[in-house]
Amino acid sequence: MGSRLLTRLLLPQFILMAPLARFLVYHRYDPTRREAIVEIALVVVLGAAAALLLWRGGPRIRAATLAALLLIFIDLSFTLGQHLPRLVQSVIPIQTGWTALAALAVGFAVLYGVVRALGAHGESVLAVVFGVVLASTVVFGGDGASDRVARGEAREARRDLPLVVHLVLDEHGAYSTPPDEIDGASEVRRGMAALYVDNGFRLWSRAFSRSSATEVSMTATFNAIRDLSRDLPLKEGTGGFFAYTMTANAYFDEMARRGWRIHAIQGNHIDYCAIRPSVVESCRTFAASSPRAMMDADQPFVQKLVVLHSLYWRGSFLYYAALRAYRRLQNAIGGLPSWPHRDNVAPMTSMAMFDQVLATARKAGRGAMVFAHLYVPHHPYAFKADCALRPYDEEWLLLGDSGLPPPKINTVEGWRLRYRLYGEQVRCMNRALAKLFDGLRAAGLWDDSIVIVQGDHGSRITLVEPDAENRASLTAGDLRDNFLTHMAVKMPGLNAGFERTPQAIQDIVPHLMMGRPMPVAEDYVFLSMRSQPGQFLRVPLSDIALPAQ
Repeated sequence: MGSRLLTRLLLPQFILMAPLARFLVYHRYDPTRREAIVEIALVVVLGAAAALLLWRGGPRIRAATLAALLLIFIDLSFTLGQHLPRLVQSVIPIQTGWTALAALAVGFAVLYGVVRALGAHGESVLAVVFGVVLASTVVFGGDGASDRVARGEAREARRDLPLVVHLVLDEHGAYSTPPDEIDGASEVRRGMAALYVDNGFRLWSRAFSRSSATEVSMTATFNAIRDLSRDLPLKEGTGGFFAYTMTANAYFDEMARRGWRIHAIQGNHIDYCAIRPSVVESCRTFAASSPRAMMDADQPFVQKLVVLHSLYWRGSFLYYAALRAYRRLQNAIGGLPSWPHRDNVAPMTSMAMFDQVLATARKAGRGAMVFAHLYVPHHPYAFKADCALRPYDEEWLLLGDSGLPPPKINTVEGWRLRYRLYGEQVRCMNRALAKLFDGLRAAGLWDDSIVIVQGDHGSRITLVEPDAENRASLTAGDLRDNFLTHMAVKMPGLNAGFERTPQAIQDIVPHLMMGRPMPVAEDYVFLSMRSQPGQFLRVPLSDIALPAQ
């Protein structure tokens, strides 16, 4: 009786603590920090409640409790919040969260049946299994999410070539965004003109991307592909560190052929460095949304706790279902407090990478190309214009409101608010860019350097989800916010000032850096088909509300 009681007390703790221990170890988060201790305590309390049910409940209650615990373990360990809806939709092509919930219900029923079949002996077996899993995680750890640096073959420096710095700033809309009706829009544009034109850049006011999917946009840009309906050299990840891998990179190939030594800094969304044979001398990959970005930050304890808690539970489908239901209830009745949730710190990790870009450029010097893809001014809008982080009691807004009924993702008021906060984050980011430019000057690398600063697509702050299925509901303004993106280039022979011609980044980069001709045909953009991944709906550029400037 004593051993059975001990098993029922420990088993829930082993099951629930195993994924949390793996999370903390993977992100190298100090478990003695106050916020980590509180998160561990929350899991212990949840485990204690489950242990009480195992101890006092009958056979059915015990089986249901164990099935629920195992389902939570699977949900967190395999990040069903990210994968289950797409997996279910591939089998049952219905775009609704109810299908995924039904799949979880089926999984619960299966686990319940297995637990009932195993009986009391099964509890002992599970206790041993999960005890070993927990102990091995704590003792042996594993690969962490810290920065990874891969090095290729070092090449002789060509000091006759200028330094090239090429930055991709995720979700950076065009100079003409935010639109005029947004508070602070004029300040954002004045700041961009001062940063770029006054520093010798050609600034495109109406540049656009043919896709609003980062992986599609950048693969097409770096491989000079205009027609997105053809197969792209892009491979989707299968649960590894990267979400996507670029299997060909004509831009890097061409720059290496011309003599530049390439150094890349990238997040874990797209792997730009996997091309074979490798032409990249060094490639640093940072974990874009690791809680380590907050661990040593000068932020209040509650701020750190909310981030740690959100990043841990964000992989859970059950957690996200509860979060979405609560936000819909908020929108329906109003007056409810906000659910503290901050599961994306990519802007914070990316802002820290500007210093890394400068350090790499200084070390590499002339004849090097330093490329970086940074997730800023990407949502959430965490930075104020002065680069102070928004406090824990002020929500870090994403680009849309998940509590609205599809296909809407913003009300007009929400659209205005998000664009205002986005503008503040752009102004903060411009401070980091100005510091980078000044650092290149101080290092004597600025005068004949080639510097490209571009977006990958628009801000994506729209009223309606910008999918092909919603084409009839999308306004010209939605298309503008989805596709118009940033482009600024400083290079010898290119006059400083504004470029008003609407041109695609998929043409500008190949033309300026790879010698490809600039197309003159009527242009278009592509809306992704949510129901058919990899398929697109072509939309004429004339359907977009292009600004006059």
